[in-house]
Amino acid sequence: MDSRLNFQDSLKISYQDLKQILTDKALSKFGDSLVNFTYSIAKSMVLRMPTGEKVPDKTLGSALRATTLRKQVPSHAKMGTLGDVVEAFIAFMWITERLSLQQIVEILVDNLKHRDLSDRKKESRAARDAYLSLLNISLKILKELPIQITEDVTEKISEE
Repeated sequence: MDSRLNFQDSLKISYQDLKQILTDKALSKFGDSLVNFTYSIAKSMVLRMPTGEKVPDKTLGSALRATTLRKQVPSHAKMGTLGDVVEAFIAFMWITERLSLQQIVEILVDNLKHRDLSDRKKESRAARDAYLSLLNISLKILKELPIQITEDVTEKISEE
């Protein structure tokens, strides 16, 4: 008997399009924990000591602004909303097994390992870059999902 949990089946999630994923409040709340957990693991690995971190919405929102996902959110959206969008998107990618915890952590570690994390401002920039990388990789993977994707996002992914 396979004891592995299948979150997609057990949570019965179903989305028709990308916008529905990005605006799911429950998914965003779950993603908040997932983002903080994976960042804490990645930073702990880089520093070689345990740490627990909360990734600010400003950091996530800044990363989102540099991706094509930004077009899915109203231009007047505040940083808190942008952070929620990133959290929902990352949660969706993990729940649907498009990205594993290990892959998320590895992407973050790869982007943090040669950066100065001793200063808040420098760490914030490093974290932004790490999440930008994670989002861009996720967007490439998203092309394989059976959901409707807007032309803007699909075209940008194809160009990269």
